Amino acid sequence: MRHIRRLGIAVAIAAACAGPAVAADPKAARYYEDALKRFDKQDIPGAIVQLKNAIQQDRTMLAAQVLLGRALLLDGDPIGAEVAFDEALRQGVDRGEVILLLGQALLTQGKYDAAIARLDPAGLPVALRRDVLLLRARAYAEKGGGLAAEKILEEAAALDPRSARVRAAQGTLMLRLGRPEQAQRLSEEALALNRDEPAAWELKASLAHVRGDFPGALAAYQRLVQLSPNHVEARVARAGLLLDLGRVDEATADVGEVLRIFPRDPRATYLKALIAGRKGDTAAAQAALKEVVNLLDPVPPDVLGANRQMLMLLSLAHFSLGNHEKAAVQLREYLRRYPGEIGASKLLASIHLQRGEAGKAISLLEPFRSRQPPDAAVLSLLAGAYMSERRYPQASRLLEEALRLSGGTASMQADFGLSLLGEGRSDLGLDYLQQAFARDPKQIRAGVALAALLMRRGQAAKALQVAESLVRNNPGDISVLNLQGGLKAASGDLAGARQAYERVLGLAPGHAATILNLAQVDLAERRPEAARSRLTALLKAAPNNTDAMIELAAVEEQAGNVPEAVKWLEKARAFAPAAVRAGLKLSELHLAQRNFDQALAVAQETVSKADRSLPALAVLTRIQIAAGNLREARKTLDEMTRLANFDAETQLTVARLQRAAGNDPGARYSLEKALGGKPGYRPAQVMLVEIDIAQKDYARAEARLKPLLGQHPGDVDVARLQGDLLLARGQHSQAIAAYRAVLGKPGGAAALLPLYRAYEQAGERRQGLKALEDWAKTHPGEPTVLRVLADGYQNAGDETSARRYYERLLSLQPDDALALNNLALLLLRQGDRQALPVAEKAHRLAGRDPLVIDTLGWVLVNQGDVERGLAYLRDARLRDPGNREIRYHLASALARSGRQSEARLELGAALAEGPPFEGIEEARKLQRELGR
Repeated sequence: MRHIRRLGIAVAIAAACAGPAVAADPKAARYYEDALKRFDKQDIPGAIVQLKNAIQQDRTMLAAQVLLGRALLLDGDPIGAEVAFDEALRQGVDRGEVILLLGQALLTQGKYDAAIARLDPAGLPVALRRDVLLLRARAYAEKGGGLAAEKILEEAAALDPRSARVRAAQGTLMLRLGRPEQAQRLSEEALALNRDEPAAWELKASLAHVRGDFPGALAAYQRLVQLSPNHVEARVARAGLLLDLGRVDEATADVGEVLRIFPRDPRATYLKALIAGRKGDTAAAQAALKEVVNLLDPVPPDVLGANRQMLMLLSLAHFSLGNHEKAAVQLREYLRRYPGEIGASKLLASIHLQRGEAGKAISLLEPFRSRQPPDAAVLSLLAGAYMSERRYPQASRLLEEALRLSGGTASMQADFGLSLLGEGRSDLGLDYLQQAFARDPKQIRAGVALAALLMRRGQAAKALQVAESLVRNNPGDISVLNLQGGLKAASGDLAGARQAYERVLGLAPGHAATILNLAQVDLAERRPEAARSRLTALLKAAPNNTDAMIELAAVEEQAGNVPEAVKWLEKARAFAPAAVRAGLKLSELHLAQRNFDQALAVAQETVSKADRSLPALAVLTRIQIAAGNLREARKTLDEMTRLANFDAETQLTVARLQRAAGNDPGARYSLEKALGGKPGYRPAQVMLVEIDIAQKDYARAEARLKPLLGQHPGDVDVARLQGDLLLARGQHSQAIAAYRAVLGKPGGAAALLPLYRAYEQAGERRQGLKALEDWAKTHPGEPTVLRVLADGYQNAGDETSARRYYERLLSLQPDDALALNNLALLLLRQGDRQALPVAEKAHRLAGRDPLVIDTLGWVLVNQGDVERGLAYLRDARLRDPGNREIRYHLASALARSGRQSEARLELGAALAEGPPFEGIEEARKLQRELGR
């Protein structure tokens, strides 16, 4: 059986605006391969140079962005690493490939809130989900959220009960929370589970260090370094302990090793200063302290302030250099973020005393005497400031409340109708609006609301009648003319819409809203240049017109210039009035590009700004579903169900999303609420039957379906359900007969594809294909049928017929990326050199979809251009690492280019457990060859 490729939903819908993701520049590919070799040899600076060269040649080279992030992280540049990983995510890397690395970059910078927000484990494989939870718990612990961290670690333990790493993380948290007995028990459990787990030895060393068992701590650190020679934290901790024990030469060796691995590590550099001071080398000590300052001073204040250790290091370095003013600034920031920390308080108090600010010193130190037994340094500092007046920091109050008022000035009937709509009682609301409009046809507010409601219900003709009445009764009102134009455009009458809008401009030349509407008509008529010209002129006259910015983004998206579209939306959402609308558009654009992390971040921010409105929540839900975050999607949908109340149409939308999130019980609840608001609502009843069938509750489905067949005898959807139920029960011939009966009715095309499935399941694919061909003869312009025919013949092994139907489909839809992609694979199998231009066109249209990228790479490799093909295949693998066929293709290309070791790794992943893929036998053969 041939495997037909199905592109991502977002790409399939909006392929024409995806744009190429990687150009596979040969020079960039050579830079990348050289950087990879340098990286493998631990020449990190050289790798960074070559990766930057690669990216300068080709900014869309995803593999270079990911490797650059890894290299920068190893080089001690977490800010640069974060930028690289974010760029990789924006370009479409699978988030599982970089989420741990990004988390490390954020934690290293002290961006704990950002780490918590972005380290979402939903939708990831179990092992990776566990590791993400460990990082997330660490972020909570670092910012003082011990309870939250404990709960997250319990979740990680439930995922992987035999993980020594999880036990060690739990023990480390217990130690931090002052529960050493529990930490000790967890340490022993971790080592019992795995004696070679570095995290378990790190915990053992920390416990011994805290107890004052310095030989035990050094032995544990030694074992940890043996297991993980590049474990920087262990070497830093051991160096500090050795320095405390006066073993300066041994400490020097550890510090030197840390600086070899991370030349820019400020902790090791500070220890280097202490060592120099111990040796009496004041110049070297001063030089090292200045290096600490040079490393940390340029770090943005928000980033530095969030990193407790680095902020204290900078304070100490400035203090040791005599820069007391700068040290005081850093210490005040430290205590603002981490109030009550005794070490920082003592250091700042000493600075105050040197300045004669004894009262400030007392304010800092007195609380420690009352809360805990004071140490000698606190007593000494307080004695020096005893005669001064005591002052205590005042607690800051945060009392802010937002009071939102709503109301209107329209008539009582119209207002009441609108309020009923808001409550979800749409039928009654519609009645009141119709009464208000019948009583006063000049009433614009009621008329506009009525027209919008009718349009939403699919009653376009009635909506247009209301608009025409409004125009007759308000002939000079620009708003009703724009409404008329909008309804005509929505009905497909673009010429009528243009006429209405031009009539507005005759009354009010330069009217911005109408210019925007005309630009939308230009776009609908596929005239992006005209729209761009119109909008550019509008922005020249009104530079802050955010609506024009948003429409320009739509123009650039249609033209395939996605970065420019993003730029306009980002600019628009910087203005408060446009923040929600532009945010929703930007979220959807990122979703179309499969940039799930960015889409999610923008959507969450937008939901907050939109006061959790239903449209914003719907966008957020679609992104959560697409990103595989089904648990979060269900939470959002529960909120939507509550907010939608008994509005039938909205609850139907929620139910569809619930089903997409795999939550049929939630969908059922939403549908029942829809029927509570609108009894007998047929779409809700139809979906309930579909859910019954999906859950194999055929008796309930039949009980629901029987009255529907009587109430709606000519309804195509209801009749189709009868075929669906028969098919689900395995009654293929009866299902086929039911679907064929539907085909003869108006709108019966809905039964065509189910009919084909029924034939397939009955083992009569050829007859199913014939039924599709018969339909295609009388409906030659139906692309869905042509696609199923092409795919069906390809699965049946009839490549000649498949090619014919793909070509017919492309004659109707030349920019159909899915059809182009599958045709390219077919041509490749046939040995047709046209496979390359077809694959290249698919890539131009949907260049962020990993399957499209893989197809182009595989075609190039098989046509002899291994170097270019390898760049594409690396990119595809980073976007979809779980795709075994892509990993086989990459392994094959690596083997052909002489990278046997890397090829073996990729083949191992390709041939792991999972369903078969096209080429699996060739993959096994290659594995045997490489094994030899």
